[in-house]
Amino acid sequence: MSTPHTLIREFYSSRANGMELGDDQDIFDTGFVTSMFALHALTWAEKTFDLDIASEDLMIDNFRTVSALASFVARKESEGAAGPAQASTG
Repeated sequence: MSTPHTLIREFYSSRANGMELGDDQDIFDTGFVTSMFALHALTWAEKTFDLDIASEDLMIDNFRTVSALASFVARKESEGAAGPAQASTG
């Protein structure tokens, strides 16, 4: 089974004309992807990792590198595993 990091690296490399990307290489600096790619990466990550991505998550820095997206996915997965906060009853 592939790790999220591996899946993300493969996804990013496939969008950069097969260019080998370092985990911390800014994909937008490569010239192969644009800001529209961030939207595509967002929908891909939602589907691939079964995430609910909120508007406050829509920061390009979450999608800038393989490592950034892997960290973002890990944070979202841990938030999901924690479940919704329970309200205290006075």
